[in-house]
Amino acid sequence: MKQRIIIRNPGEYIPQKAERFFFDTSVWLYMYGPTLDVRSKETKIYSRLFKDILQLEGQIVIDYLVVAEFINRYLHDYHKFLKENNGAPERWKQFRRTAEYRECVKGLADELYHILDACQKLQLQFEMADLSNWTDEFAGMEIDFNDVIYWKTCAQHEMIFVTHDGDCNFGDIQIISANPKLGRSTQVR
Repeated sequence: MKQRIIIRNPGEYIPQKAERFFFDTSVWLYMYGPTLDVRSKETKIYSRLFKDILQLEGQIVIDYLVVAEFINRYLHDYHKFLKENNGAPERWKQFRRTAEYRECVKGLADELYHILDACQKLQLQFEMADLSNWTDEFAGMEIDFNDVIYWKTCAQHEMIFVTHDGDCNFGDIQIISANPKLGRSTQVR
């Protein structure tokens, strides 16, 4: 089994320049989400790791699946926030026609420019036969299919998976997280 590193405090993990990191959507949302709490311990931990990697000119890798998932979650989280505070229509498609939506998209675009500028872009590189095998693995697990793709991408490219998803306890890749659930899970795949 590969190493699990649970970060309990900002700056606790010291990245090495030779390491390559793959941040999943959960981590990007802690750092750039529409309703992030800059006082949250998780935000401080992931932001510090991000800063430390950039300062040593290390590599953070992103692919279009993470970008697409981030955009979708960002917009839906913002819509949910506005709905709960009586600032948006109930229905998603109605919300997309509002000035608030257009303003949110502008802010999101700014966030994406910062993220993409800091990251190495990676095209997903797998065969359709891989999808069939991954579908079989997915069927036997209780996780999102995107997480299977992230897992396999990290394994294929020897990257460290940085996630806050407690159900992403894959045994053949190194994982860094601020989620203590990953440190005590015994369901290693």
